[in-house]
Amino acid sequence: MTPAKRRVPLRTCIVCGAKGPKRGFTRIVSTPEEGVKVDRTGRLSGRGAYVCCDARCSPAELRRGRIEQALKRRVTDDDWNTVTAEIVGDETERS
Repeated sequence: MTPAKRRVPLRTCIVCGAKGPKRGFTRIVSTPEEGVKVDRTGRLSGRGAYVCCDARCSPAELRRGRIEQALKRRVTDDDWNTVTAEIVGDETERS
């Protein structure tokens, strides 16, 4: 008897709608204490949203409203600037 294959949860990119395993995404998390930030470990507690690491999905297309809708909270100007700078920085490192 062969062991059953383990089910891998799929994540959905809030920019392009691509689906895939957690490894191929960058997580944006909303925490009550720290606000909205990029979660590089994928383990911070809080509500999360994902942006894919695919070159076809440009972080420049990320819209504030999509993050707010996914996280179900308002994103402050400071948080928005920090998150977009980190995601765009990740994109340039991958190129």
